[in-house]
Amino acid sequence: MAHGTAPAPSPRPAEEPAIEVRDVHLAFGPKPVLKGIDLRIQRGETVTLLGESGSGKTVLLKVILGLLTPDRGHVRLLGTDIVGASDEVLLPVRARCGVVYQQGALYSGMTVAENIALALKEVLHLRKEEVAERIRESLEAVGLGGTDPATNPVDLSGGMKKRLAVARAVAPRPEVLFYDEPTSGLDPLNSARILGLIQSLHDRLGVTSIVVTHDVLGACGISNRILLLSDGRLIFDGTPAEFLLSEIPVVVAFRESAPGFEKTHPVPAP
Repeated sequence: MAHGTAPAPSPRPAEEPAIEVRDVHLAFGPKPVLKGIDLRIQRGETVTLLGESGSGKTVLLKVILGLLTPDRGHVRLLGTDIVGASDEVLLPVRARCGVVYQQGALYSGMTVAENIALALKEVLHLRKEEVAERIRESLEAVGLGGTDPATNPVDLSGGMKKRLAVARAVAPRPEVLFYDEPTSGLDPLNSARILGLIQSLHDRLGVTSIVVTHDVLGACGISNRILLLSDGRLIFDGTPAEFLLSEIPVVVAFRESAPGFEKTHPVPAP
């Protein structure tokens, strides 16, 4: 998929959003990281979270997943209040989510098939035949249908490892997918492939997707909404077209610092 491809229209708002964050604050010691975040993500949306390193993007994902507890505020994930919730409440909600970690987080001591099967066996408790079918389906979904399931991940290229990480996340058929820097460390061609895969999975599966990335042009090509986090605050929340036209100084500075931005979106002559 080319970066200029227009994303699908935003879905109609659902009565119950997939994710709702209200007035969330979080500090690590004396350092505030999140400073009053308010956010609603409707079911079926693809939302990209942009921001400089250290702006709080990954921290916000962890709060939404209940891996970090905010100092103040409320978080609802798939209709469940998760702030302060017990593991008995959190685990079934997390089982309805998939996560693609920044470095893939694949287990090098396991084969391709074993990496994908782990959650299917340990969380969903699927039968052996169902596990095998899910492994086949997920590998085909990410373009790895010809890969030997007995292969060790260390023998795969960087782009294939990223796709395997996505396959592992989609195999349990989640309702929400979280992508933490899915294109980091990849060349432009493989980055475009991963972004195209994200949009393809959204179109085919109808999942809600939250993507953390530095790839401004790629984000505009796959997203219904763009969020920009700066200094712990959401500075911008709007469509890709609105993001590209925004005159908010922080947005302009971030947007125009993106590699290739001026070539793709040249600044008009005065």
